[in-house]
Amino acid sequence: MASSVVCRQFSLAEIQSATGDFSDEHVIGNGGFRKVYKGLIDNGSVSVAIKRGLASNPSQGKGQGQTEFAAEIETLTQFRHRNLVSLIGYCNEEGEMILVYDYMSKGTLANHLYNQSTLSWSQLLKICIGAGRGLDYLHSGCSIIHRDVKPANILLDENFIAKVSDFGLAKHLGHDILQSHVFTNVKGSFGYFDPSYFTTGLLTKGSDTYAFAIILLEVLSGRLAVEGKLAEDEIPGSVPVYEHLGSR
Repeated sequence: MASSVVCRQFSLAEIQSATGDFSDEHVIGNGGFRKVYKGLIDNGSVSVAIKRGLASNPSQGKGQGQTEFAAEIETLTQFRHRNLVSLIGYCNEEGEMILVYDYMSKGTLANHLYNQSTLSWSQLLKICIGAGRGLDYLHSGCSIIHRDVKPANILLDENFIAKVSDFGLAKHLGHDILQSHVFTNVKGSFGYFDPSYFTTGLLTKGSDTYAFAIILLEVLSGRLAVEGKLAEDEIPGSVPVYEHLGSR
């Protein structure tokens, strides 16, 4: 159920102070046209993750970036769950698009899957169950389709509790309980596209479920869903990672 949460508005000066004026020494993630910094707020007493959108994406106009920025704030201020990342606040001063989250000290699931993970099977199972519960809450409790489910968007706190993150592409189905899909421009990440969505633009909750199933296969196999470049006629997500199950 929706529960409105107060979202703090930070000044740009506060963000600059928290990140050492966006020092590279504070960078903990770099996703193409965004950077994530580890910062300290409230007189250095609280560790946070600060995501700063960059203004140099030639394929994404300024308006699209603002749309995704607003979507993230809208989703995370309306809905809270143990397995969703918590948004502390934002900064939109001087054209900046900055989001401030709880700091997740264990990184992302992708960090552990692709970098010689030392996680046990029980830890991986716990993470997958947690992420699944977060997605189920989005689908059943909020009528939201995430649209970019992948290991890099599953964050882990100090206790390895999974937190689904990155809601910039999320689609709200609205209040009509009978609505189960929406037609939209295809967006997301290669390797995790529902083939039906990729070819028709028909987005359903099943599109998230498909992506989550790919994640489960990656966990079981220890291999990327897509390895190397895609052929022009290849549907993202179609690489049979199950072929590698016996090699984990």
